[in-house]
Amino acid sequence: MDEHKPQEREVKCPYFRRFGDRKIVCEGHHDGCYSLATNFVNNKVMNRQIEVYCNDNYTKCEIYRLVSKAKYDIEVED
Repeated sequence: MDEHKPQEREVKCPYFRRFGDRKIVCEGHHDGCYSLATNFVNNKVMNRQIEVYCNDNYTKCEIYRLVSKAKYDIEVED
């Protein structure tokens, strides 16, 4: 069975920049930080992260919450 491959056009998170081999890159958490990279053990785990958080539930993502608070002083409600 083919595993679903995420597409950047499916991503709704405004802080998402790109993804690649086992890595998701997001906007940095302050003006002097261009990006934050999260490295995964394999692409299956990375793809699941994208499907669960980047595509629809991005307000639940810890990186989204960090960037919102630290860079834009926005509190994210649960």
